This record gives sequence, C-alpha cells and structure tokens, in this order.
Amino acid sequence: MKRFLCYILFGLTLFSCDTKQNFTFQKLDSYEFHRNYSKADSLQGAALDTYINRNPTTNLNEETTRGPFYEYLTKADIIKDNALQLSKLDTLYNTFNYTVNDETFLVTIDFKYLSKDDTNNFIFAFSQEEEIIIQDTLRFGFPPDVIFSKNDLDKNGVDELYALFKNYAAEGDNFELSIYELK
Repeated sequence: MKRFLCYILFGLTLFSCDTKQNFTFQKLDSYEFHRNYSKADSLQGAALDTYINRNPTTNLNEETTRGPFYEYLTKADIIKDNALQLSKLDTLYNTFNYTVNDETFLVTIDFKYLSKDDTNNFIFAFSQEEEIIIQDTLRFGFPPDVIFSKNDLDKNGVDELYALFKNYAAEGDNFELSIYELK
C-alpha cells in the first residue's frame, strides 16, 4: 500500500509540474538622442533637407555614462560618432517572429490609447502554437511615434527588441532608444 501511494504522489507531482518556461520581458538599457533645429531658419532647399534629416546625437562621451549595450550598438554601426544611425533600424510589422535560444515566438503588437491616463500603450503578446506565453505593456508619451526593431547584437541567442520613441521638443526632436529582451 505504501508503495502504491508513493507511485500516486510521484505521478501527481509529474503532472502538476508546469513544463512551460517562465519568461519575463525586461528593459536592458536606454539611450537618449536629440536633433536640434535652431539653425534651420537660415537654410533653404537641399541644405535645409540635409540639416533637418540628419541623425540625432547624444552627449554620452564618457564611457562611465554608457550602458552595457552601447558597445554592441557601436560595433553594429547603429551608433556612430555619438549619432544614432536611423537607417540601421529596421521597422518591424505588428506581427513578427522572435527567437529565444532556438525557440521561436510569434509576437503581435497592439496599440491602445487610454484617454483617462493619457497614455499610449503597446501591448506585446508572445505566443507559441497559438497560446500566449507572456504579455506585457510598453507605455510611451503622446503622440505614439514609435518604431520597433530586433536583433541579437550581444550574440547570446536571444533577440533584443529595440523601441525608438520620437517626440518633438522646443526647436528639435528627442529620441529614446530602449532595449528589451525576453528572458
């Protein structure tokens, strides 16, 4: 009888274990860039277009103020001479594949504006075989001028997700590049 109860307890333990991995969506790093338009009023034509559309820069000159991904971004030429190379960031569609250690997730991004909070929310749902494994929310200011990219720059087998938020400030644009990862 004792042996029978041990088998039952062992079997229940096996069946009660959740075989899914527990994932979290974490912010790894963030950088701010700015593009100033204060001298644009004296320019015209092609010179004005070039000035207005130049890459935004950062004031992160000291290595001590740089986060862990700054080196990866510079090696990939996404940041060059303290300027964010906007053309190096591909824009993802609202549905894309995301890789974590050879596992592929289907990610869908839904935008929801909550007027009571005056917040823009991008809801990320990571699914496998049509089952949502994890869902998380990224909030950005208004207007919702955000593009998303992905890449495994640190070569750890997990795609990083890059969110580039752009907003207008007095006489210029501010850019915030945030880096996230599913762990």
